[in-house]
Amino acid sequence: MTSYSISDPLTTYLEWYGFLPENRGGGTNHYVNGGLAWGLTPNVQLDWRIGAGLQEPSPNWYTGAGLSFRL
Repeated sequence: MTSYSISDPLTTYLEWYGFLPENRGGGTNHYVNGGLAWGLTPNVQLDWRIGAGLQEPSPNWYTGAGLSFRL
């Protein structure tokens, strides 16, 4: 994963990840996504992401949002 701080609370990121097959006959699934993370407080972060699957059928687009709390 790589990230870049746009301003103090706002960061952008880009990452690649994959999943291993559940059995010997299955293939791996690879994805790339990027998004924005906004630190609301030192312990709370809001994020939005968009990405695509890299395997066939391609592209397999998705988007999402999240809210994280540090405990």
